[in-house]
Amino acid sequence: MKKALASLIILILFGGVVFYLGWVQFDVPIGNYGLMLSKTSGVYPELIQSGKFLWRWERLLPTNTQLRIFSLDPVSQTDTFNSSLPSAQLYATKLEGSPDFTYTITVESRAKINPQDLIPLVEQHNLQDQEALEQLIRDEIHQFNVAVTAYLLEETQNDTTGSRIQTVTTQELVKATKLKESTPWLEIVSTDIRNVKMPDTSLYLAAKNAYLNSIIEGTGAKEITESNNFTALVNLGEILTKYPALVEFMIAGDVTAALDFLVGETTNETKTSSL
Repeated sequence: MKKALASLIILILFGGVVFYLGWVQFDVPIGNYGLMLSKTSGVYPELIQSGKFLWRWERLLPTNTQLRIFSLDPVSQTDTFNSSLPSAQLYATKLEGSPDFTYTITVESRAKINPQDLIPLVEQHNLQDQEALEQLIRDEIHQFNVAVTAYLLEETQNDTTGSRIQTVTTQELVKATKLKESTPWLEIVSTDIRNVKMPDTSLYLAAKNAYLNSIIEGTGAKEITESNNFTALVNLGEILTKYPALVEFMIAGDVTAALDFLVGETTNETKTSSL
């Protein structure tokens, strides 16, 4: 009788140890997610959460499993961009005093990933720990902040009131930068635009239009000849011969579109010739 009782106690204790060793979610803190990898079965296809019972036999084999713990709380990344508006130095030559068209924008974005995206990201990027996951997220947020700045600069050039930056929403920025197409696993929680120092956009547009007018009217021959972008052009006839598409812009009276076309075309030629 005593032997039977002792055997029963030993079995109960052994069963308890086996149960405890295979009890996976016991090692996952509340609010976090665990990803189990084993030498025998590879990556377990489900996330492990505290309070959600899971027992796996792979845990019974010593050194067979590895449990990686991750928090999916939002991650923040702040970037400050200092530069000048496109072709600002070129346009500024048409105005007295060579006005300053430099800008400063600080973009702070917070982002997170959804639980269903964690396992694919860990497998694809071989993420070992929380630090590696957050670094991956910050790198992608940085790229988003760069795209946000480019979008805001483009919008600002068409907005002389200066209110565009103040009214843009996070959802609009996500859509404008096509984040869902490029990085579908990243969810932007919020984007804060601050410390904005923008030049006088109406003055910038005036300089931009003045520069194009000087080209079209043939009064800017010296600037055209000396410019890296227009070294082969000396008068309006050659411009129209080389770029017949300009005729459509001139007929439409769209000076801004004509300038954008010219700068884009000649910049591409300069890049091509340097190859």
